[in-house]
Amino acid sequence: MPAEEPSLTERISDTSKKATNAIAGWWNRVTADNRPPPNPENLVSIKQLPIYPEDANQKQYKFVMEEPLPLQREFSTVREALVTQYDRLTGRFRTVDKTVQKSKEMVTKTKTYLDDEWTVLPKAAAITVGGMAGFVLGLKRLEFE
Repeated sequence: MPAEEPSLTERISDTSKKATNAIAGWWNRVTADNRPPPNPENLVSIKQLPIYPEDANQKQYKFVMEEPLPLQREFSTVREALVTQYDRLTGRFRTVDKTVQKSKEMVTKTKTYLDDEWTVLPKAAAITVGGMAGFVLGLKRLEFE
């Protein structure tokens, strides 16, 4: 007689237990402390630790001059020329921009002055121009129909 096969739920629970055991074993191996046990002779208290790093361990570096690459000098010359020309151009545009801003401010102030109801100068100018036009027309003896 053949042995009875386990039911589907038993097979699923067995597989689940095996997977859980495999994951738990993996986690234990990963998180295990692989360091050797501490040696009491080598232990140092916090007060004995230095505040600043020790100078004895500083690395000494030596400066080594290297020759530029074949096109490096040419690119450097072109870059420096472009930078100087760009600086000159931005200086000119800055001057033009300041002039334009001052002109805008002056036009705005003049317009608000002329639009103001109580200003005398525009009214006096209009009366003067009108009077001069009448005088000139009177001298020419133009007839109005």
